Parts: sequence; structure tokens; C-alpha cells
Amino acid sequence: MGRSLLERGCCAVWPEGEVEATLDDLYRLMTHLCMIDHAIMRVGQTEIRHAVYEQVPRQGFWYPQVAEGAPVRTGQCLGYLTDAAGRLLQEYRAAFDGVVLYYTVTLGVQAGDPLIAYGTG
Repeated sequence: MGRSLLERGCCAVWPEGEVEATLDDLYRLMTHLCMIDHAIMRVGQTEIRHAVYEQVPRQGFWYPQVAEGAPVRTGQCLGYLTDAAGRLLQEYRAAFDGVVLYYTVTLGVQAGDPLIAYGTG
């Protein structure tokens, strides 16, 4: 059986629209699993078949250059990492056209922390 992941919200912010959309997703899933009989609206979804999850190689400061849900083009700067003196440690660029799934919103990051994920169907 395949696995699914449901993610909503950003920065621990849950506007009312996100709460309602999450409830709708749960009702759809429960209907699909024959747990309930619930009339649902069909809403298109995008399946991500290939994703890149970038992690921090070393301690530094993270400056994202894109927003969650934004489309990205091959070679586009996704963000960069600097040291405490502001020297560039690493720049992250999209390896393919896709969409930003999420990114870390904290400035200070430690080695191994997630930075950004993007993917394509």
C-alpha cells in the first residue's frame, strides 16, 4: 500500500481557510477508506514524484529566496547559507523546474537541519 503525506500551514500559522481545507482532506481520505459516506467536491491535486530535500552541511545563517508553493526554474536560486561574518558558505539552486514544498524559516541553522524541499510531478 502506498503512503501519503498531508501537510498544511506554515510557521505554525493556521488561518481558518487552512483548517477547513485540512478537514476537507480528512473527509476525502475517510470516504476513500470507506470509513464514512461523505459527499465531497473533487479537487485536483498535484502528485510529486521526484523531490529534493536539502539539508544544512554546517552551522550558519539561512536566507531563503523563494516562498512555499512558488514555482521554480532550473538554476534559480532557492536560498543561501552564510557564516556569522556574512561570508557565503553555500548557495542552493534548483536542479529542475518544480515547486517549493517547504523551507526552513529560522535564520540560524545547525548541521543536518532541513533547509528546503522542492519537487515535480
